[in-house]
Amino acid sequence: MTETGTVPAASDPVRTEEALPLYRYFTSTVALITSGAADAGTNVMACEWTFNVSYRPLRMMSLVKRGSYTHELISAGGEFGVNMCSDEQAALVSYAGNSHGREVVKLDDPLFAGGIYTGKRIGVPMLRGCVLNLECVVESTVEIGEHTGFVGRAVAGLANRSKQPLLYNRGRFFRLGDLLAKPPAAEPATGE
Repeated sequence: MTETGTVPAASDPVRTEEALPLYRYFTSTVALITSGAADAGTNVMACEWTFNVSYRPLRMMSLVKRGSYTHELISAGGEFGVNMCSDEQAALVSYAGNSHGREVVKLDDPLFAGGIYTGKRIGVPMLRGCVLNLECVVESTVEIGEHTGFVGRAVAGLANRSKQPLLYNRGRFFRLGDLLAKPPAAEPATGE
């Protein structure tokens, strides 16, 4: 199946090689997940799969590949930073997503110079210039495929209303476009 092909009927099994290109059609925001553990170092990882799962209390889930350095640090430290990127941070995301924390201390790179601050309630570095920063304490985990979903309760946060989110689609970064008028809610069908 090509990227422009049709999706098989629900009764048809979808082979992995057929399904893989379809994920590229989701548009997502991008977070930089910061992590650290005593005597194990710190890291920053680009993560599309970060989203809120509860409003009260505010909880976030980040899906992190098992065996990765970030997975090791969050598992050991029990906390992580969610730094929802602004449209000015594509270079940080690209660097964090294309380098490995076991090979290089990413937060020491000049790209991050002056952009790191210490969390107020967690011992993990946080990043300036983001749309949203949340300091999270792990409450639970969920195993999903080759990833672990770390569900963290936000214990501190900061929103920057002057920033716009960075969007990611089909391997490219985007900004928000024009505001669309929200249409009025449709009347429910009567069933007659």
